[in-house]
Amino acid sequence: MSGYLLSSQGDRVAMANSVEGRYPFLDFRVIEFCSKLPLEYKIKGLNEKFILKKIMNGHVNRTMNH
Repeated sequence: MSGYLLSSQGDRVAMANSVEGRYPFLDFRVIEFCSKLPLEYKIKGLNEKFILKKIMNGHVNRTMNH
């Protein structure tokens, strides 16, 4: 039931507003892992999602990564 509201009901609301939901980031394992990360891995100055961008550097086009 935990994924039901976001995946089915939330998808209708999102698509009605031309927004794509990013549900993998709501997986409880991802949330648990991220909650244990030090703050400096999450934000560096005004650069949000710092660790995601660092991990993806070299794997995706720079314009997609920043």
